[in-house]
Amino acid sequence: MPSIESQRLPLNLLAAPSSEATRVALNLGVDAGQGGPDPSVVVGGAVLGTSVRWGARSLIGIGTALAWGGFERLAPYWRQPWGGLASTAPAWQVAWGAPAVTGVAGAVRWGHGSADVHRPFWGLWASLRWEAASVGLLWRYGNADVLKSLASPWASPPRVELGLRVAWRVTAPNRHLDLRGLWERPLLRVRPWRIPWGTGRGLEWVIRPPVVRPEPPIPSLVDGRYVGLDLGCPVFTGDARRIPLNLGISACYMVRPQRRTYVVLNEIQVVRLPDRLPIEVDAIGIGGSREAWCWDLRLTLLKPEQLAALQPNGDGPRQVEVTINGYRWIFAVESFNQGRVFGQTSVDLAGRSVSAQLAQPYAALRSRAVDEVRTMAQLAELEVDGSPISVEYDTVDWLVTAGAWYYESLAPMSALMRLAEAAGGVVQSHPSEPSVRLLPKYPISPWKWSTSTPEVTIQDDIVTGQRLQLQSRPLFDAVIVAGERVGVAAKVKRDGEAGQTYAPQQIDQLMTHADGCRERGRNVLSDRGGQAIVEHDLPLFAAPLQAGQPGLVLPMALVRREAADGTWHGQAVGVRIEARRDGSAIEVTQTVTIERHYTDAD
Repeated sequence: MPSIESQRLPLNLLAAPSSEATRVALNLGVDAGQGGPDPSVVVGGAVLGTSVRWGARSLIGIGTALAWGGFERLAPYWRQPWGGLASTAPAWQVAWGAPAVTGVAGAVRWGHGSADVHRPFWGLWASLRWEAASVGLLWRYGNADVLKSLASPWASPPRVELGLRVAWRVTAPNRHLDLRGLWERPLLRVRPWRIPWGTGRGLEWVIRPPVVRPEPPIPSLVDGRYVGLDLGCPVFTGDARRIPLNLGISACYMVRPQRRTYVVLNEIQVVRLPDRLPIEVDAIGIGGSREAWCWDLRLTLLKPEQLAALQPNGDGPRQVEVTINGYRWIFAVESFNQGRVFGQTSVDLAGRSVSAQLAQPYAALRSRAVDEVRTMAQLAELEVDGSPISVEYDTVDWLVTAGAWYYESLAPMSALMRLAEAAGGVVQSHPSEPSVRLLPKYPISPWKWSTSTPEVTIQDDIVTGQRLQLQSRPLFDAVIVAGERVGVAAKVKRDGEAGQTYAPQQIDQLMTHADGCRERGRNVLSDRGGQAIVEHDLPLFAAPLQAGQPGLVLPMALVRREAADGTWHGQAVGVRIEARRDGSAIEVTQTVTIERHYTDAD
């Protein structure tokens, strides 16, 4: 090892420059001759280990030992003052192998005075054909570019990652190199780089306890002597010795009571009220629907001369009672149409339920403003006060704020329809009694149809005709319901759904309570998704009914439809009864219109 002064440092630069490149990488300690080791191999294994000794002398010094490749005497030692201690003569010694003859010898003086900050650095540049080179380096702790290079971990990066390029200018052959570096000491308050020192903490292991699910409750035991056997089929009213045991999905349909022939003895009767004068008719048509607040009548007289008995008198329109297979309706005859064809006279009459007394032209228009707190049922009673027609409020009831119920120029029936609409309902007239009911449009929500007890069951055996018409609605799952001048506002949504597809907003003067908003919203959201209107032609069986024989199907009834291809549920929204004479026989057909929901039911 050559003798080196404590303030001088040998620098060996043995990298053969390229004749074309303007920038040459600085190579330290790599033989530039032919047949030497591959520089990339030497540098790649340069850092074999690093040890740091940390004393307890309040940041006095730091020592670093560095093993370099496979060369001997490669143990640089670096001692530098630490912290705020004064330093008079830092020393830096590097043993760099045995330099070749062409090595460069240089000396750098290190001091603290301003005159000793910059020292010339010179050396012989072997046999390179370069005139001279000078390099200016700016060394700053606060420089952002220096921090970027310091961000690399201390390992063995490939040479391409060292990122050190020095511009090298040729001046004259065999001249000295002038390497100047500016060394500045940053202020103590500037701390651009902090390194935590100490024993690294171990990774924190998070141990999640197992999810303990409660055990399902033990079902209560029932005495076996009192357990009912529910087989889901109608009660069999035939011979008790031949009751089928229905166990299976399609058992109700396969073993249901069925006959090869159904015999129906139709009977019709029309009388004038109140004297019950018989009226002979040739054809009768009676219809009712969910959207109509009354029943309607179409009547063809068998004897045209009886028209005089049905003319209106001083008490108003005549009333008739129509009975078909035991089912009664009462109508007020409101109009007639008389025609003559080839010498034959025909008379057709039309009428409505007696609840028409609450509508025009029989009831006068009026205005109303209620300044007291009333319930919805009380407001409905107020509209029929002094009339022979009674009202039954059969939906959700709530208190209406004083001043919220008012209208101008409405008939009592129109006012009742507005009350029903506020609750999401409709008005229905009784077939034979002078009364009306306010009902929800959907007494049972479609998503509960399949789990509710049906009022009517229709089987394939009795259906003589069927027609289907598809209809669709947007798949709403929320609606805003709010009052008009006073009241509340609420967002009503389907339970278990996102509530992001809104139906048209519902604004009503009677929305003064959350119960009303909820019921209005439920009925609005019940009318959604894929639907179909299915019409069924079937007989009108007279009472007493036997198993598998439906009687008169009223609008709003929940219907269970049993067919060979499956069972589904729907709500009856309309019914039409047609009766006509065919010689000495009478034919009666009942056409039931059922609203089927594909999205929310079955």
